Amino acid sequence: MRLPRISRQSINLPTTDVENNMDRLPPLSSCLQVRADLQIEAERMTSDDSETTRAVAVWPNYGTFSREDVSSMISLHEVKRIRVMVKEEEEWFSELENLLIDESDAEKIEEIRKFKDLIWSRSTNDVVFTSQDNEGGVRVRDLCSVACKRWLTDDLLDFLFKMMNNQTSSHHFQVMSEPLMLSQSFRKRVFDVLKEKLNSSSLEFVHFALNVWKCPKTGTVTISRNGNHWTYFSFSATLDEMYYGDSLGLPIPDNFLSLFEPIFELFKPSATKPAALKPLYNIKVMHTPNSVDNKGEHYCSHLCHQAFPNQKCGNICGFNPIFMSALAATHHNIWKTIVNECRPSSSFLRGVSRLINLSESSSLVRVEVISWLNRRQVDISPLILHFPSLPSEVLSREQKFKGPRSESSGCQGRFTSFLYRQ
Repeated sequence: MRLPRISRQSINLPTTDVENNMDRLPPLSSCLQVRADLQIEAERMTSDDSETTRAVAVWPNYGTFSREDVSSMISLHEVKRIRVMVKEEEEWFSELENLLIDESDAEKIEEIRKFKDLIWSRSTNDVVFTSQDNEGGVRVRDLCSVACKRWLTDDLLDFLFKMMNNQTSSHHFQVMSEPLMLSQSFRKRVFDVLKEKLNSSSLEFVHFALNVWKCPKTGTVTISRNGNHWTYFSFSATLDEMYYGDSLGLPIPDNFLSLFEPIFELFKPSATKPAALKPLYNIKVMHTPNSVDNKGEHYCSHLCHQAFPNQKCGNICGFNPIFMSALAATHHNIWKTIVNECRPSSSFLRGVSRLINLSESSSLVRVEVISWLNRRQVDISPLILHFPSLPSEVLSREQKFKGPRSESSGCQGRFTSFLYRQ
């Protein structure tokens, strides 16, 4: 449908009934453009004109509409969007319950019903789970991103990381995008938190969910305000351990150092190795960049860390930094094995298979995050309970975000400069 002609007509003349044209609504982008054009036309009118005439949009073979009518169209678009979302959620929750019935998991069924009741009984802009610790809670529209095959929003990731930060002092979790990292007020707030944890000598690792974007023309990856993919980065407080993991196998972002150098500078006094004080940093990359098949998709070579999460779809990436961060704090030995060993034992790979194959496990891993939200507590144990031949200390549940951790032995993974490109 082409954009309409902007005109004027008497305020006494009727316009077309919007409700009767709901099935033929123009695209939302067109409605927004037309409403703006009508506003401009209205502002051109003199006060005398506005008493007798009004700006209208004349759509050939569709109708004549005022600015208020077009605003109603925009509202109807929102109604249709919500209808589609609810239908999608109904089908997804029904399939999920059937899946959990097959697994005889009555507790999880009750949890997803509770979560479903919450998001369906509130407005999308309502804020829930408010508490002093979580600094304002999270909006229902962000909670809805856990369901179906949706991308996790940055606000939901931030809320989950705040839950983790409230339960540990030895790890810090942070959502990062380019605008945030360039914001002076944001950097000061993050730096103040990191300095406080460093001064208390309790901080061991910092973990980031990075929002990145791959340019379709050049293939260049950057941490960006236009990011549409989540990746994972972690480093030790002593700067001698750094891990970067992209579940799609994309290379480290080109602007990585320029954005992270100020953070690294903050940690240099704590560095234990001279190499960590050099301007170039060695980062262990989890998936070999540009190792692709004939369809252009990443495949794991012998240099990839086989236990690190990977994805075959386009909507599960946000769970990669969430689960790796949760593992680091709650099951540190398992996390150490994933980030340090390229080829762990077959029994280990079976034990973390749901985390490795995120796309295949999409529904079940989303159920676990729903459980975290319902309980306001992170527990990744249900996803990693099957380790028949691992040492008992790996099998045992460590205290949630606290308690002692024994260091696993160093494994022979591949290190790469942050500028590494293949």
